[in-house]
Amino acid sequence: MTHRSQVAAALAFALGLASGTASADPGDTCISAYEGSQQQRHDGALVRAREELALCRGACPAALAKDCEVWSAEVEAALGHVVVATTLDGDGAIVRGLTIDGVGRSVALGGVIDLDPGAHVAWASSDTGATGETRFVLARGERRTVTVALVARPTDGFSPPTPSIVLATVGGTALLAGAGLAIAGHLRLSELRDTCAPDCDSSDVDGVRTTWIAGGAVAGAGVLALAAAVALVLLDAPNGANGGLAVGRGPDAANGASLLCRF
Repeated sequence: MTHRSQVAAALAFALGLASGTASADPGDTCISAYEGSQQQRHDGALVRAREELALCRGACPAALAKDCEVWSAEVEAALGHVVVATTLDGDGAIVRGLTIDGVGRSVALGGVIDLDPGAHVAWASSDTGATGETRFVLARGERRTVTVALVARPTDGFSPPTPSIVLATVGGTALLAGAGLAIAGHLRLSELRDTCAPDCDSSDVDGVRTTWIAGGAVAGAGVLALAAAVALVLLDAPNGANGGLAVGRGPDAANGASLLCRF
């Protein structure tokens, strides 16, 4: 424990005795924030250090709170500040989602975001589904605007596979042939009723029945061919076509990633 930490502990202990409360010990909060802020500053985590220093100023005795006041000013001066702008085809774009280093951020127009100095990754998306990513480095105390160039989601056309076209052609032809046989059977039956019913030759009656059976079989084969053609199209279609489920990779950052789903 450093000399400053020893002093902090002694003063915080005295403060705790003086308060005499049974609730959370303000001395513990003071020690944790006082020491934690120094560690965070040493690690370059200035945003977190600022939070610890705010606790320190509120929980520690005046002698220690003064240290935290001085350190707070130093941290504020060293923090980086960015405004994220987005473009699509060279024009400004409305942002729907924004993350920096995998953490969601406010998309308020012109909003300033405080960051630790160092390397960062900004990812943004628009209402139209366009997305973009940019990497940047902030120096201590730097203020800058970071522009993310959005890229529209690909809208390439989809062509059905050749086998599905062949099957659809065969299926359609078979359905027409089946319908033709069914009509021919009905015409022949109507002719028999007008000419020889009820004493028609059994071979003529069997011929009508055979025509209907053949028509049904051909039409059934056509239905199966069309169903196979549709199945091939669905299997070959890209993810997300025709209102399907599209799964894509979200922002890639050192501290996290996400999946984006569109229905």
